[in-house]
Amino acid sequence: MLERVDAGACRIRVAIADDHPLMRVGVAHCLAAQGGFDIVAVSDGGAGAVACFDAHRPDVSILAPRVAGADGFGELHAIRRVQADARVVVLADSGGTVRMRVAHGAGAAAYLLKTADGPKLAAAIRDVHAGVDPLGDALRDATPTGDPRTLSMRELDVLREVARGRSNRAIGDLLCIGETTVKSHLGAVLDKLGASNRAHAVALGISHGMISPAAAEST
Repeated sequence: MLERVDAGACRIRVAIADDHPLMRVGVAHCLAAQGGFDIVAVSDGGAGAVACFDAHRPDVSILAPRVAGADGFGELHAIRRVQADARVVVLADSGGTVRMRVAHGAGAAAYLLKTADGPKLAAAIRDVHAGVDPLGDALRDATPTGDPRTLSMRELDVLREVARGRSNRAIGDLLCIGETTVKSHLGAVLDKLGASNRAHAVALGISHGMISPAAAEST
């Protein structure tokens, strides 16, 4: 849960990360037209987005996920490792409850499609800056608490490495956790996805958009 703050009449410092230059420019113009925002940094996705966040520490980041990445939210995971309470609005090409759950699990507080208009984007940024969790609220309204398909960030990490063909021991070494802990996370993944084995879990993860097919192809 984000800690609520009093935004008052202060201007909100925003960073924009998107692979497409025209999209970055368009978002910046939309926010300029709404007023109350300072665009402190603009970058492409990937490592550039993470470095940009680390250098400027914006109040709110607008992030367009790289669908071709490890799980589509690699930059978001990395930003949250830099600052655990980073406030992030995801601006995506496509929606879907499962993908929104994954985004929320990775730390996004709002999830909008790129077809959203300026006022809607501005409202989402203001909510997130004020400590509201609109994505979490939407997911709680949409599905019962404890939905079995909802994976934690660590469970997603384990599933991603399983897709890459790594053994439990190798996954533990990579994530700096014990092999028994890996088995526990994997068991939770199987239960939540309703999967019968590791390969089935990977297939379900790909079909639900939780991980990219590229992860499995790299094995």
